[in-house]
Amino acid sequence: MQRNGAHGRVIHAVLPLVLLFLLIIADQLTKCYFHQYDPEATKAPVTVIDGFLYWDVSYNTGAGFSLFHGEAWAQTLFKVLTVIALAVIYVYYLYICKKYVFVKYALMVLTAGIIGNFIDRLAFGKVVDFISVQLWYGPFPTFNIADSAITVGVIMFIIHLLFLDAECLFCSKKRREERRARLGMNASEEKEVSDRDKDGK
Repeated sequence: MQRNGAHGRVIHAVLPLVLLFLLIIADQLTKCYFHQYDPEATKAPVTVIDGFLYWDVSYNTGAGFSLFHGEAWAQTLFKVLTVIALAVIYVYYLYICKKYVFVKYALMVLTAGIIGNFIDRLAFGKVVDFISVQLWYGPFPTFNIADSAITVGVIMFIIHLLFLDAECLFCSKKRREERRARLGMNASEEKEVSDRDKDGK
């Protein structure tokens, strides 16, 4: 994305953080609400959209799709991996994505999801899932807002790498040059990119 003026830079510095906090708040509020339900007592899912969307409370002590569910060591592993992932995202955000507006939002959505589930693991040692979607092949594993944010953030980041980055995979040479110019690459950066292009031929 191209650099904006001072006003635009301020907006795009603040809005991703606002999005981050709103997603975390939405995730935690919905989880607090569904924590009151006992999965053993609540046998039948609550229909929201018949044939598609249901509330179906369950607790996951593992990773996505209940991977390593019930394993005592899994929580410690996931907590350590979460801290590492957040550190990597923080460094990436500070030093790499200053020139890219879209990827800032992608990283904040991803971070919101990671923090949302991290809070649950610290507070309860498990994550509450409550969204159940019925697809053409059967029920999709239950998930929550944090899981959705992680998925959307990853998809946004992939879109950035494939279509929006100055060196994106599906960019013509002309588009790459235009993007580099808009991103304000200096002469040494331009030469380095040019050398990489020649080596790749």
